[in-house]
Amino acid sequence: MTWAQFKRALVTRFGTFEDGDAVGSITKLQQTGTVIEYQRQFERLTDRTRNLPESFFISCFLSGLREDIKIGVQMLKPASLLQTFELARFQEEYAVVSNRRIPPRPSISRPSPPLLNSSPTPKLGDIDDKDEQPEAFEEFP
Repeated sequence: MTWAQFKRALVTRFGTFEDGDAVGSITKLQQTGTVIEYQRQFERLTDRTRNLPESFFISCFLSGLREDIKIGVQMLKPASLLQTFELARFQEEYAVVSNRRIPPRPSISRPSPPLLNSSPTPKLGDIDDKDEQPEAFEEFP
C-alpha cells in the first residue's frame, strides 16, 4: 500500500481534520434567514462529515431553527432529515401567513344622542344656600 492509498483509507475511515470543524459548526449553526438558506448552510456542513447517525443531524437542524418554527416541527416528530427540512419550510410558510394582519377597518364615529335629564340642572343663583345645605354640613349642637 502506498502512502497516498493509506492516507485515502484513513480519510475514508475517520474523515479529515476539517470534518471535526464541520461537526462543531453544525452544532452551533443558527437560523438567521429563511429556512431554505439555513438548510443550504446546514447541508454544506453535513456534506463534510461522515459516520454520524441521521438522528444527530435531525437534532442539530432542529436546535438551530427559530423557536416559532422549531416547536411546530418537533410536534410532528419527523422521521428523517428530509422530512425535517420539509416540515420546517411548511412551518415557516404557516408563520408568515399567520403573522399577516388584516388591517383594521376605520371606525365610523357617529355622534352620540344627547342625554335627556328629567330634572333641569339648577343654576348657581337659583339655590338658596340655607335651605339646600346637605346634612353632612349641618352644624353640630
